[in-house]
Amino acid sequence: AHPPRSRVTVPMVDRNGFSVEQIQELQDIFQIFDKDNSGSISKEELGDCMRSLGLKLTSDEIDTMIKQVDVDNSGTVDFEEFKSLTKDRIKDINSEEEVLQLFDELDADKSGAVSREEMMQAFQFLGAKLNDDEKMTTEEIEEIIDTADKDNDGSIDKAELLALLMKS
Repeated sequence: AHPPRSRVTVPMVDRNGFSVEQIQELQDIFQIFDKDNSGSISKEELGDCMRSLGLKLTSDEIDTMIKQVDVDNSGTVDFEEFKSLTKDRIKDINSEEEVLQLFDELDADKSGAVSREEMMQAFQFLGAKLNDDEKMTTEEIEEIIDTADKDNDGSIDKAELLALLMKS
């Protein structure tokens, strides 16, 4: 008779602390930035990305961003370097504090409510997807906004965002 085997539980995270699901999300985001599908984000692609966020960075500022994570000195950011760049910025939204922090980031004009336009910009920037093949349509994004906008005032307040994101 053999003694029962003990099971070793291996956490489903990589060396940067990302879960399998987070790695998939990061790969989706990386692919949006990697417009030419080269497997790395060039200086031009990073510049385009920053401009789409409304950030007007100089060429030197973009070079500095790349140099901070470009461990292989290729002049571009590959996926492992991208994960390193984002590891301190990516978190699961699992606490009220994190949702409120997200709200403050989405509320670009600091009006105390996230307008339909601000939500649309956020979804479009994030490349919001229903599945791997198909980006969300404007109508689908509108449907999410309508679902969250319980008081039908055309914007999402903190309580509405909490209700939307803290659902189990």
